[in-house]
Amino acid sequence: MLVGSDAGWRFTCFDNLWRELVELVLCGLSPVEAIHGATGAAAAAIRRADDFGTLRPGLSADLLLVGGDAAHDVSCLADMRAVFFQGRRVTRDRGAGLRAILNGQRICTSVK
Repeated sequence: MLVGSDAGWRFTCFDNLWRELVELVLCGLSPVEAIHGATGAAAAAIRRADDFGTLRPGLSADLLLVGGDAAHDVSCLADMRAVFFQGRRVTRDRGAGLRAILNGQRICTSVK
């Protein structure tokens, strides 16, 4: 099972995938199963499991640090504390994506 898509829907708009995970847990998945659907299973589905999707040596160091234990309560994913992309901390710039699209660039926020 995969989680998410490139478009929001009635109850889970863009930037709140965590709500979809909460709904899946309410439907009977464990928090870990729901998270795997958004990470490892999603990477495998697009044939990129050798690049990202799980925490293993040699894979891209993409991490989301949250205020809580998502393995027990996926709603804590709404409390983002830090994001790391390829091992470097990413700053949150809400307008970066729109500016990149308007300028014809790849969508990415600044990396420190």
